Amino acid sequence: ETIFEFDQQTFIPQKIVYFKENLYLFSPVNNQLFEINLTKDKKQEVFAFTEGLAVNLSAASDEAIFFFFKPDKILSSRISNGNFNFGDIFVLEIPSLDLDFISMASHLRNIYLLDEKSGEIVKYPPPFSKGEFWLKEGVKRIKEAESMAIDESIWILKENTMSQYLKGEYVKDLQLYFFPFPKKLQKVFTSPNIPYIYILDPSENRIAIIDKTGRIIKQFYSNQFNNLKDFAVSPDGKKIYLLNGQKIHQILIDIR
Repeated sequence: ETIFEFDQQTFIPQKIVYFKENLYLFSPVNNQLFEINLTKDKKQEVFAFTEGLAVNLSAASDEAIFFFFKPDKILSSRISNGNFNFGDIFVLEIPSLDLDFISMASHLRNIYLLDEKSGEIVKYPPPFSKGEFWLKEGVKRIKEAESMAIDESIWILKENTMSQYLKGEYVKDLQLYFFPFPKKLQKVFTSPNIPYIYILDPSENRIAIIDKTGRIIKQFYSNQFNNLKDFAVSPDGKKIYLLNGQKIHQILIDIR
């Protein structure tokens, strides 16, 4: 089901995140944050970031959404009394000047950022100023990865392999055997409440769901998914929101 379509003359979204029965969409080249309320006839609000245009990454926890501005700022946001509000801005202490973060996740009030070139993961406990390397010394790093997701473990996607880490240690690799064979997997998502991993594959117009042993559970494919950019998942894992060009598609999942 297509639940929303943006006017291209008004807003071109690139990223989507789910938080408290709302969808939030943004773009690194626009200072707007677009809110769609999923419970009130798709009521819409538009907010303006005050910290520049380069809002590159986001991650939602149970309590807040965090937005990352390259190279070193985190903006928190919350919903109070039914209203969305921006919160504090935190300036991060980056352990190395060479780090370029390409993926972000939040778990148990901590923020995790994945560096593209080195494969390092930097953990920021509250109040998010001082970072620490999460991977232990000597543990293999996944360089040039695509995306990261977190439950109790951290899962890193690179090409057709998912690498699992737990408490800073390497656990295992899952080889992703899809048909048709993917050319470019883009994003991975999971959470502690969901027993599955969701993987976006724009090269084959689909999103795939696997369990945490690597077994394929479901794949959703459509010729309409011809410009997949990003996706978000409801906390129970039963709704997927696909950002496809200017449209948002909703997929309802019956997983038993």
